[in-house]
Amino acid sequence: MKILLINEASGVHAYLKRGLLSLGHEVLLANPVRDNYQQRSTDLDFSIIGATRFHRLIGIIDSHMKLRSLGRFDIVNYINCMSLFVRSINRYRDIDILKKSGALISYYGLGCDEAGLLRVRTDASDLACASCMEYDELGRGCEMTILGRRPRASGYADRFNFSISSAYVYSHCHDFFPLADHANIQLPIDVLSLPFSPASGRAKPIIVHSPTRRGFKGTHLIVEAISILGSRRSDFEFRLIENLSHEKYMQAMGDCDIYVDQVHSGDAHGVAALENLAMGKVVVSGNGELNWQSFHFMRKAPIVRASSNPVVLANKLSDLLDQKKEFLNLAHAGRQYVLEHHNHVLVASLFLSLWGGRAGKSPQHQACMPLSHFGD
Repeated sequence: MKILLINEASGVHAYLKRGLLSLGHEVLLANPVRDNYQQRSTDLDFSIIGATRFHRLIGIIDSHMKLRSLGRFDIVNYINCMSLFVRSINRYRDIDILKKSGALISYYGLGCDEAGLLRVRTDASDLACASCMEYDELGRGCEMTILGRRPRASGYADRFNFSISSAYVYSHCHDFFPLADHANIQLPIDVLSLPFSPASGRAKPIIVHSPTRRGFKGTHLIVEAISILGSRRSDFEFRLIENLSHEKYMQAMGDCDIYVDQVHSGDAHGVAALENLAMGKVVVSGNGELNWQSFHFMRKAPIVRASSNPVVLANKLSDLLDQKKEFLNLAHAGRQYVLEHHNHVLVASLFLSLWGGRAGKSPQHQACMPLSHFGD
């Protein structure tokens, strides 16, 4: 199959692309804009260069021509956004262009994304949205999306053939796509590309927090917990690492022993937690019963569940420092867990199993396809 992956988020599409390529498929990764978090590479972008009205007009025309020049795709998968075009005048038009060329349209919900924001999570209160919108600049854009509800997005939702969620607490995105087959598929990680530098039982273990966005991750609460911990004991070092490319971030994480990822989204964990597990770090992040409903194996994840209460978090970190002798065993268990359950080739095969049920079918046949569920 020829597959177009649209947008990048923490390396999810890069890892998925590697898995799909290894299974013999042709894959292209495109970004709506030139820059993305951690400067992860993509194959091409649809940035509009220049701020004048003329530049915007030419950029919009160029975007349409560039997309059409890519030819036909069997599958198009979006993450974080529902459009490759960022200007309001032509937003979502790419969906129709790709649909008319014969592509099946897929959406992978990661939580902090357009479809997720256009629906309300009713059974998971410990999520990062409120803190993100209060503290983070990007969160203000999310607030505008929530308030506006983007009626045009709703008008395009029925074009999507597949709605996929990476976690139960994000599966409310399914409700946004009325005609889509639904599935839950775990995040992909290329474990062997990540260096194994296991947590050490050294005299002063190094605790690291590396926020993408401070509000989303709850950095102010983590710093408060570290302050409480520091008032009790001095046998640790704390490092706050941010604003690095992914390559430099990997280098900086080499000395880390305990990685505190985030304190919100208590039932789910993301790419950063999984990458650090794969590198052999002791990880503190989200891990709880709601997410286990979709992915039973995640109850086995060797992740210490974080807390948004700084005192409770300080207690958890103190307990970990008392278990330094177990760090190496936890390191090996973490890497094995990610290799077994989040391997990018395994995850790519799950996507292909879902997509392949409809690929090459006529539109009339597609409308009769039953719902598909993977990852249970």
